[in-house]
Amino acid sequence: MLGASKLLWDFLNYSSFFVVVLDQNMNIILGNYCLAKFFGYQSEEDIIGRNWKDFLPYQLRSMMSHIHQQVLKDDETYREFTSEIKNKLGEVLPVKWFNSKLGNGDKGTFSIGIPLTKPINPEENIDNIRTYMRDIVTKDAQTLDAIKDMVFKRNED
Repeated sequence: MLGASKLLWDFLNYSSFFVVVLDQNMNIILGNYCLAKFFGYQSEEDIIGRNWKDFLPYQLRSMMSHIHQQVLKDDETYREFTSEIKNKLGEVLPVKWFNSKLGNGDKGTFSIGIPLTKPINPEENIDNIRTYMRDIVTKDAQTLDAIKDMVFKRNED
């Protein structure tokens, strides 16, 4: 793995927000440690291959499928939205999501989520992530390439 992509992944993996990459069928192909821990798993490896809908309240599943398809089409409307996810214990958590289609024709989405019930100021984190998504992820092809390389290298292992 390239040094820059490892550094990026270490930042994303151990941050206090959620990171998830879904394939076109909404299967998790990459998720960070914080997300895995919320879901009740020991490692980020444990959530890979699971379907994202399994972590959604039932009433949100069809809406999230629609949103996922729109993000795949690069629909600006769904770059940011708030929804809920649930863990193994059935606990539901509202999350502000920032979404981007994977670049270079790959079918998938990259999302960063901020839990809205943390004791830290969620609005401050939302502004930070909004800036990150605008200035780095959506404009910097190298970042998307590094994430893509990381995903494909991980799948090859």
